[in-house]
This record gives sequence, structure tokens and C-alpha cells, in this order.
Amino acid sequence: MTRATQRTKHVLFAALFIISTIVLQFAHVQFASAATLTWDGSAGDLKFSTAANWSTNAVPQDGDVISFGVITGQTSDTNFTLDNDLSVSFGGIIFGDAAVNGSTRTTYTISDIQLASTASITKVNASGVNYTNVFVYTDTLTGGSNLTLSNNPTINRSSVDADFAVQNLTISGGGGLSALSQSGGGVGYTPAQYNFKPVAVTVTTGSSYTVSNAATTVTTQNGARVFVTAAAQAATYNLGTSTEALAGLAAQANVNLTGTVNLTGDAYYYIYGANTLTVSGTLNGSGSFKKGTGSTGTFVNSASTNNSDTPEGTQEVEVEELPAVTDDQSGTSLTILPKTSVALDGARGYVSVAAGGILKGTGTATSLYVFADGTVAPGHSPGTLTVLESLNLLGTYEAEVLNKDTYDQLKVGANYASNGNAVMLQSGAKLNLVLFDGWSIEQGNQFTIIDNLHSSAVSGTFEGLAEGAQFTVDGITFSITYIGGDGNDVVVTALNEGTDPNAPNTGVAKLLLANPLLIVSLGFVTAGLLFFIATRRAN
Repeated sequence: MTRATQRTKHVLFAALFIISTIVLQFAHVQFASAATLTWDGSAGDLKFSTAANWSTNAVPQDGDVISFGVITGQTSDTNFTLDNDLSVSFGGIIFGDAAVNGSTRTTYTISDIQLASTASITKVNASGVNYTNVFVYTDTLTGGSNLTLSNNPTINRSSVDADFAVQNLTISGGGGLSALSQSGGGVGYTPAQYNFKPVAVTVTTGSSYTVSNAATTVTTQNGARVFVTAAAQAATYNLGTSTEALAGLAAQANVNLTGTVNLTGDAYYYIYGANTLTVSGTLNGSGSFKKGTGSTGTFVNSASTNNSDTPEGTQEVEVEELPAVTDDQSGTSLTILPKTSVALDGARGYVSVAAGGILKGTGTATSLYVFADGTVAPGHSPGTLTVLESLNLLGTYEAEVLNKDTYDQLKVGANYASNGNAVMLQSGAKLNLVLFDGWSIEQGNQFTIIDNLHSSAVSGTFEGLAEGAQFTVDGITFSITYIGGDGNDVVVTALNEGTDPNAPNTGVAKLLLANPLLIVSLGFVTAGLLFFIATRRAN
């Protein structure tokens, strides 16, 4: 054996000795792994750093999952404000998996939560329990580069400086993250109050999400709804094929999308109120935007580049005349949606008219609530609509008048049994008196437009029409009283007379004007007759 070979062996033996020594040093050491720690608050000081507050009697480490639920033995709802005095990045948060007591609920207020890059937030439903939602309020919730929210967890942030920073967010399972405890699953918050800026969001079927960051890329699967805000006008939207049940895009304010919208199929839009949703950026894809049922605003396609099948220009929303309600279901409610007109000729229970909706007909409602910008217009020009109990009007009453015997009327309160007022004209309620085609009004004619069949007085007045006020329609001046009829009816009285100057002709004049050939024929006959008379006299 050469000296070189001997030196090599000595080096190898030395290396093996060093490695063996290191291994022996850690032979009895157990390496830590991520654990799930459940809060029980046993120590009573509400600090994360106190081991006795955790079920494992150990303080959470980086990557650990922390779990919260209702404390065993609770008999009523309770709130705990916890002190997260640890500088660790949690592997996730679980709500509702601890011992749950009947219908009680525990609310944990926690500030400054840091999540690991693979963290998830989940809610576990305990079987047979009425309340399993455990709400966590945080001032700062950061981290989670790939954060998945499922099973409808709800996180409320109490501070107006709240911040939730995440790179990729998935809304799934019909649920989502909600700063307003929005019902039905989904993500919602007030952009002016909350700084919520994920970079990429995927919204799955049955879920919804509100966008407030222009740098966000939002991708939806089929049947998901995305609410857009003015702060997200430059965002990128990848919209999957949608249905009317969950529109592809929804706008609750005037929004102009200057970014890119990619359609993988047809997507419905739903625009609230009189707002306008404009696409002025790039519009790509094989599908097109279509109006969702009940959309009341205006859609404008002025895309700088339009590679989709969406027609360019403005899509105005017209009032849609829906089939009349003719059957008797007095125990069933009826809602008149925006931009729809429904004639109630049968019977329904509670009837409400949304802003932009129109209620007509000669039927019967148990009670009627007309929201601001909603309209009730009795009859089928004109006619009487009956409200058995109470009328609550914040919108417009459109009353048509033909003559003293034919005009619109609301009969209210025959079955009202409460202590309040059967007829309530709230602040902003308006009267729109319309003279129907062919009208004929005589001075002193009275029109009981609201026949209050209950003994209570009319509460409130129409906007700008105090008791005894006068107003003019088509040259006819009327006065209004809320103590007319038998003492509590709304009655308008004509103070002068007149007829419709555009009333259609009747009798011979109408016949002649409608048949010009008849006029020519009569002319020839008349000329012939005059010629005959002149000839007879000449002889």
C-alpha cells in the first residue's frame, strides 16, 4: 500500500467519524412538524404566547394551523378579544371545529394575523348544531400567496385601515370572504373602507366576488357572478359561460371597464338601478354579453377592440310587460322587479314594487309597499286596485282621469286591524295625475283617488302637495285634500272645466275623415244633383 493510499483511507475514516458524531448528537432529538392547535383559553390571559391557552399546551410555531370554536360549557354567545403576540406565520385557520354547545356562538376578535404561503381558511360544520359560524375580526390579515376559501367562511375586519393581502384567491363551495357578512356566500365589502387587493382571483360555480383592485385578474367558472366597482375599471376579466341565475358581470354603480374582458362563452350582465356599465377596453372571445332578467341599467359596448359577438353601441333596458297575475293566491307574496310591469288582476298577499317597477291591474293585495322610484297605476286605464290592509307609498301613484265617473282609484284598509294608519304616504311619495285620452272635466268634479275604508287618517302627503294645495294638468287646475269624502279620503277637485283638444272625431265627421273615397263620391253626387236642378230650371 502506498503512502497516498494510506492518506486517502485516513481522510475517509475521519469524515465518517465526524458524520457519526453529528448523527449521535441528534439521535434523541424529535424534529418539529406542522401541528393543529385548538384554542381553549384555559390560562385566562387571552395571549397567543401562553401555552396553557392551547389544547396541546404548546405555543403555535411557523406553519401551525390554529383552530377556533365554541368553548365547552358555554350557555350563551360570548366574545373574546385575543392578543396575537407571536411573530409567526400560520399554516391556516379553522372555524367551528371545536366543541360546540347547542346554539351558542363564540366570536373571536384577533388583530394582525400572518398566514403562510400555502395557508387556507376553512369552516367546519358540526352536525346537529344550529350555529357553527365563528367569526374572526382582524385588523391585518396578510400572506397566503395561494389562499383557498371554501365552505363559506366569514371574516370581518373591524378597522377602516384593514388590509388583506393575498396573491391568488379562490372562492369556492358557494362561499367566500365577506367583510359585510354578505348572505348567500360570496365576497363583498365597502371599497372605501377595506383595502382588499388579491392579484389573481378564481370564482367557482355558485360563488360571487366583488373586485376593488385594478391590478386584479379575475377568472370565473360557469355560473359565477363578479361585482365590479369603479376602483377595478382596469382589471382583467376572464368570464366563463354564465346563466341568468348568476350573471357573469354585475355593476352597482357607473363603471367603465378600460382593461381587457375575455369571454369564453355568453355572459349575462346585471346592472342595478339607472347605472351604466361601459366596456371601452379590449373585448375578446367567442361569446357575447346579454341582458340578465331584472337588469335595470344601461350597457354600452364602446370597446376599442371588439373581437367578440357583442353588438357595438348602447343596449337600453325597456320596461318589460310581464303576464298578468289572474289567479287567487292571497297567501302568496308578489314582487314587481325593476323595469317590469305587472297587472294584478287576481289576489296576492304582500305586494312590493321595486324601484323601476310598475304595478297595474284591478285585483286585490292584502298589503302594498311601493319603494322609491316604483309606481302603482291602478286598472287598465283607468280602474280600481284594492288593498285590503295597508298602503305604504314611497314611490309614485299614477292616477288617470277620464271624467267624473271614470278614473283610477285605490281602495285601502277594509281589513286593517292595527293601531297605525292604513294609508301611509312616506317622504318622497309623488302623485302623477294624468288626463286620459278623450277626457272631459267639469268645474267642481271630484275624484276620490284613494278611498280610505279604515277609520284612521291618511299619514303624510304627496311631495309638494300639502293639504289644500293646487296644481295644474293640461290646463285644468285641481286642489287636493286628505280629509275628503267621509273625512279621511284623498280627493282632488277640478276648479275649472275643459275637454281634450285632441279628442278623436265622432259621428258623421269621423266617418268622413276616415273614408276619403266617400267624400269624393259625395262630391260627384252633389255636382250631378246641382247640374240636374240647373237644367230643370233652364227648361
